[in-house]
Amino acid sequence: MNITILEDTLEHQVRLESLLQKLGKEMRIPLRFRTTGKISEFEESLSGDRSHHLYFLDLDLHGEKEKGLEMAQLIRKNNPYALIVFVTTMSEYAPLTYRYHVSALDFIAKDGEDYEEKVASCLKHAVSQLQIAEGQHPDLLQYVHRGRMELKIPYDDIFYIETTPISHKLLVQGRHCRNEFYGSLSELVKCDQEDHLTKVNRSAVVNFKNIREYDSRKGEIIFYDGTTYPLSSRYAKALRAYLKARQTAE
Repeated sequence: MNITILEDTLEHQVRLESLLQKLGKEMRIPLRFRTTGKISEFEESLSGDRSHHLYFLDLDLHGEKEKGLEMAQLIRKNNPYALIVFVTTMSEYAPLTYRYHVSALDFIAKDGEDYEEKVASCLKHAVSQLQIAEGQHPDLLQYVHRGRMELKIPYDDIFYIETTPISHKLLVQGRHCRNEFYGSLSELVKCDQEDHLTKVNRSAVVNFKNIREYDSRKGEIIFYDGTTYPLSSRYAKALRAYLKARQTAE
C-alpha cells in the first residue's frame, strides 16, 4: 500500500506516520511512505503515482488555508482512483471539499478524540479497495447489469441498497461510500448467495451485521456510524430476533 502524507508541521508528520506504521504492523500490511511538507516536492512526485494510493493532506499549508484542496485537485488529475483524506484543525472547511470536487474519503480533526479510530478506518478501507482491485477480497458482492459491472463492494461495507426515483437506478450506502448505479433490486438479491442482505421493504435491502440497534419509537435502524434507515414494522420482529441472538452470542 502506497501512502503519501503532505503536512508542513513536523510534529503532525511524525504522529501520523507513526500511527500508520503501528496499524500496518497490526494488520500485517506492508506500507510504503512518502512524507513531505514541501509543495514543490509533493507536486513533482505526483506523475509517478500508482492507481491505488492513499493520501493524507493537511488543508492549511504554509499559511494558505485551502492549499490542501488545490493539491487534492492535482491528485485527481493524475490519479482519479486515489483515496484522499484531509487531516486538519479546520473542521469547518469540510464543505469546501464538495466545491473542489475531490471526493474525499474522510475529514479528520487533528485534535479529535476519534483521531486514531478514523485513521485506522481509512487505512482499512484503502486495503479493502486494493484487495478488490487485485481480486483478493474473500467476501465480495459483484453485480453485473446488461453486461457491465455496476457494483463491486465488500459485504461488510454495505449498510443498505435501495431503489431511487430514477427508473432502473439503485443506491448503495456503505461505511465509506454512497453511490448510484444501474440495475434491478431483484436481480441484485439473486447475486447474494450467502444471504448477507435482508429485505426490509419492497424497495430496499439492508445488511443486518452492520446494524448497531433498532429505535422502535422512531421505527429506525441505526448503523454503527450513526446512519439511520426507516424499517417497516412488518420486519421489526425479525430484526429484534437477530439483534437478540447476536447479543447472546457475544
